[in-house]
Amino acid sequence: MAENKMIGKKQRGKESDKKYFGKFIVMILISLFIGGFFGFFSMGFRDWILANVHIEEEVEALRNVMGLIVLGIDAAGILFLSIVALYNYARAKKMSGTWDGEDETVIDAIDRKLDIALLWNSLLMVFTLLFFALTIHASGILEQTEQIAKKVVYLNMWPILAFFGGCVVLLVGIALNIIISKVTVDLRKHLNPEKQGSVFDMKFDKKWEASSDEAERQIMYKAAYTAFRAANMACLIIWTIAVVIQMFVHTGVFPVICICAIWLVLNVTYSRMVMKLQKYK
Repeated sequence: MAENKMIGKKQRGKESDKKYFGKFIVMILISLFIGGFFGFFSMGFRDWILANVHIEEEVEALRNVMGLIVLGIDAAGILFLSIVALYNYARAKKMSGTWDGEDETVIDAIDRKLDIALLWNSLLMVFTLLFFALTIHASGILEQTEQIAKKVVYLNMWPILAFFGGCVVLLVGIALNIIISKVTVDLRKHLNPEKQGSVFDMKFDKKWEASSDEAERQIMYKAAYTAFRAANMACLIIWTIAVVIQMFVHTGVFPVICICAIWLVLNVTYSRMVMKLQKYK
């Protein structure tokens, strides 16, 4: 009886493979066609732009202040994200003052607000790092430095102001991220005295996991696996975009190498952990 069930499962598995293999091949072919189509026409569009559009003077005038424009967007974005995160933390803090220690509805609402605060805080960190790089690029400070070294151009203060302004905004963004993380974690530890770990500890994640109960760990593990799958799909999509853009604006292979390096670390880490856990099992 058990043997018949096993044979039935194997047959269903083979049928499932045949069913989805055809769809997989069709999807690959469609993706290749779309990529080739956009790659071919993007190269033609690029050549047309270079031959017919002449806006060098306008671009040069805009470039002098582009760094400051991006810097302003950076500062405004950091301020907005910080306010939203702190607002949700303040709501959770206020609700915690009315919690009697038993009402599950209230503590669930508090956890929800803290989760939202941490989500916006994560967006704050990514936004801060991204726009620091964009500010440095838009400021033209690297080209300015090279030209000054060659003594072929006068000193332009706009790139220098944008560069140092970007550094200041970067430090402010990181400081706000740390502060929001600390107050949020401290409130969670106050509500759950069994929680351990400090945000300033390099092993915070490990200690926090160790002090969590089984239900909380299951949530962590399921969320981590969902993030793993999303990251794999994101790597595939970004790799495709990077390859197409490489043909259009000649960005080189470095972006593709970075994406593949992240992709490799992601999957090797996952596979090694699976093999390690199976061994202990």
